[in-house]
Amino acid sequence: MSALPKQAEMVRSSLIDEIQDAWIADLVDDWQSERKPRQHIYASQRRSCVRRMTLDMTHPNDEPPPSADALERMRRGRERERAIKARLDHIGVRSKMPFEVIRSQERFEVKDRDGIVLIVGKIDGIIQFETGHRVIFEVKSGEGTRNVETIEDRDAGGWIQHMPDQLLAYLLASEQPFG
Repeated sequence: MSALPKQAEMVRSSLIDEIQDAWIADLVDDWQSERKPRQHIYASQRRSCVRRMTLDMTHPNDEPPPSADALERMRRGRERERAIKARLDHIGVRSKMPFEVIRSQERFEVKDRDGIVLIVGKIDGIIQFETGHRVIFEVKSGEGTRNVETIEDRDAGGWIQHMPDQLLAYLLASEQPFG
């Protein structure tokens, strides 16, 4: 009779391991599907080291995937972005200055004077007010953004150091004065 509980525990443990392995494989597959050589940088991957950006463009698969925890945090960030945009859509009609979220995840490009694409990205969205004013926005979440209140705070270092560069690339590409 004691063999049954031990066998049930082994099955339970095996099922948990199988689910966890599939979960991690899904995260890694999502990450690797975006890793292809290209001639431009992504706005979200601007770095201080030009060599690192070059290697990321030309040999993206040489870099090992981030840890499963980091990949999960990135996925939660994308889910948080969708939730924030849905909330903005919901409250836009209730605002004293009504607005709506438009052009979510729209691709943009920054080109040099010869038309060569240098930077590519996707804007998280644009808030368009009934007055016609538009504000580009970028959603960031996570521990690194907890105490960020100004653009200068984002330029402080670490994971969030180049977030201002990303927003500035959006503004440049769309010829918007602020966002």
